[in-house]
Amino acid sequence: MHNPNDAETYYNRGVADYKEREYEKAIANFSEVIKRDPNHAEAYYERANAYSDEADLDEAMADYTKVIEINPDHAEAYYKRGRIYAEDDDLDEAIADFSMTIKLEPENANAHGYRADLYYEKREYDKAVEGYSREIELRPRDPDTYYQRGITYSRKGEYDKAVEDFSMALELYPKFEDAYIERGVAYFRMMRNGGQIHVTR
Repeated sequence: MHNPNDAETYYNRGVADYKEREYEKAIANFSEVIKRDPNHAEAYYERANAYSDEADLDEAMADYTKVIEINPDHAEAYYKRGRIYAEDDDLDEAIADFSMTIKLEPENANAHGYRADLYYEKREYDKAVEGYSREIELRPRDPDTYYQRGITYSRKGEYDKAVEDFSMALELYPKFEDAYIERGVAYFRMMRNGGQIHVTR
């Protein structure tokens, strides 16, 4: 029998409750873990996830920050805190957290993509293209990433590259209506600027 005062017993209960979406019970169990072991980084992390799923983002933010204080190499804590910063429109803090995630997990496609989205919002289009390109390397079958890079190329006035990306998005997902629209706009702007048009699909 497990000792009910054992921190790991409460931790395992919390994990089980979280899997069953019993978030309040999970939070209570992870809190018991933290009472017994204030440096239990995974208890803070899992409690943060439960708070996040309960839409209590302030508490989630505090717990993810505590995880990072205890374990500065916890890539997922940076990533999830970055998501909260992004929701709060704190773009620079979010970019910093996604950058740490990428430093720790260079092949984290989601972190590359989210950071690229934020660079796009900041109109730092070269950095956005770089991020989307890396995401495509890691996840080459995602039409949305080609589409978003195409949008970014359009903002940069590189309509030929935009057309290529919209065409690739359509190859992967032929019902992608917005990609048809944006490709048409890119074709029009290429024609207006005297460019050559080669319809690929």
